[in-house]
Amino acid sequence: MGSFIMGLDVDEAGIGQRIADAANQYGVDSLNALFLTPLPGTRLWNQMKGEDRIALDAYPEDWRYYTLTFPVARYRRLSADAVIREMVDCNRVFYSVSGVMRRVWRSLWHRRQPIINLVANLSTRNNVRVEWKAYVDFQKQFPAESHPGPRALASTSQLDATAQ
Repeated sequence: MGSFIMGLDVDEAGIGQRIADAANQYGVDSLNALFLTPLPGTRLWNQMKGEDRIALDAYPEDWRYYTLTFPVARYRRLSADAVIREMVDCNRVFYSVSGVMRRVWRSLWHRRQPIINLVANLSTRNNVRVEWKAYVDFQKQFPAESHPGPRALASTSQLDATAQ
């Protein structure tokens, strides 16, 4: 299992591909990519609040998005739509059919429970598709005016095409 955070101040376009490539290079069997999420009461929250970089801070209604799986902050080099696109790209690359099969083969070759690897990857691949649809709903609720930048995902049909 490899966990990566997206949305750091140094992250820019292409970070999704770089994370997927790094996870593949290091032989990660399962990828958990998350958005940088400033939680109330932390130094990160205080810093980003002071810089007016907390996009969703209405409580309690916004708290449901503080799961590390939605972009609740304003990132320095990526709009909310752009960071969502990077997350989609990261998961699309890592959980492609060829990527899943390569990891299953590697686990078989190294005698590391290939069936568990296959089930875990296919399950996560399915969960990623559900996440992508949640991103579309998120972007509808918080339109481009509140998060400047081009629309990352216009429809679920785009998501289905991306997932192929």
